Amino acid sequence: MPEKIKVICEVASAHNGSIDYLNHLIVGCVNAGATFIKFQVYKPDELIDTNSSKFERFRTLALSKKEWESVLSFARSWGVNVIIEPYGRTALAWTEKWIENDLVVGFKIANSEIGFCQEYVGLARQNIDCYIAVGLGLNEANFDLSEIQTFIESARSSTALVGIQRYPTQINNQGLNVLSKIRNSLPVSMKLGFSDHTDSQDRFWRYGLSLLALCHGVEVIEKHVCLDSQWLGRDHSSSLNPLELKQFLRLVDDYESVQKGIGSNSQEEKYFDELAHVVRATADIESGSVVDLQKVTCGRSDDEDDLRKSLRIKDLGKKANRKIPKGSIVDFSWVND
Repeated sequence: MPEKIKVICEVASAHNGSIDYLNHLIVGCVNAGATFIKFQVYKPDELIDTNSSKFERFRTLALSKKEWESVLSFARSWGVNVIIEPYGRTALAWTEKWIENDLVVGFKIANSEIGFCQEYVGLARQNIDCYIAVGLGLNEANFDLSEIQTFIESARSSTALVGIQRYPTQINNQGLNVLSKIRNSLPVSMKLGFSDHTDSQDRFWRYGLSLLALCHGVEVIEKHVCLDSQWLGRDHSSSLNPLELKQFLRLVDDYESVQKGIGSNSQEEKYFDELAHVVRATADIESGSVVDLQKVTCGRSDDEDDLRKSLRIKDLGKKANRKIPKGSIVDFSWVND
């Protein structure tokens, strides 16, 4: 198990092109306890063909380089570790510059960009974390590392973020058993992550699915966030708001506590102290006689002096080395070793 499970807050397109929204969301994530946040960056004409019916929508969502730098500086001022998911060469060049200026600590290659993986090798060689989206429908038969092998070998640290890419994902479309198989097929140096696109309206699985994924060797969770999942938007349907994010992060912390528990703690020790017994003679016990349950009673006690001197239950069956009066605590020194 990793020292600390990493949770990445994925903003995607939830900002709807608003810097003010982004800044409010950054503050909300920080107040919820988040330390990593990810933005998708692109120039519209490098992401969507200009003749596509979707072009105008993505154009209205896009921010300029200057606008992004304002957001990144704001995020860093709040102590957030920023990860960029660049689409296209312009966004890639921006990301390289932001890494040099310490505005960004990692980057992600989207599933749709894996065919251009060689373009990212330069980023991979820098001292930052690299994430690769693996959109398999959780089907290990399709899992092939050969296309990104050079990239993995170049990276200081790499994580395969596995998950169903179509969202919101209904719970009956999941198959977490595949995660363990993928974990076993990864290079030793590569971490396993989980991109959770569960429907945010599912009050249990919006938290529970990622927690179950952790049981399959996942070390990194990517979770979509927004200010209000009821708003209309491309990514809101699978997003947690800051209050829900706070609850989710608390559950992740609880999971870590359970996994790292040593099986005993001060509360448990106190409980067993309260169960401690003293051995009291119910009849006179002659010297040389066996001290057994026919001649004593064993009862719980909170008298520290009695507990300190009393014979232990495990030592019953030994012989008395002196006469033990009826009604007295059987001192451990009154029996032979």
